[in-house]
Amino acid sequence: MEYTKFAGVVGFALSLVSAGVAIFLQATLAQVLATTCIVIGVALMVGLVIDYIVNH
Repeated sequence: MEYTKFAGVVGFALSLVSAGVAIFLQATLAQVLATTCIVIGVALMVGLVIDYIVNH
């Protein structure tokens, strides 16, 4: 439970940072990294929601 919550927060933070980097640099690589981190972050947040539902 704690690990899932931590992973969700980290994934969300990474997605925000990467999106900021992509906007700042306007670079293709940064955009790819941002998209990847956003997808991972969303997946982790979905996992967090499912974990919360299952445990409550």
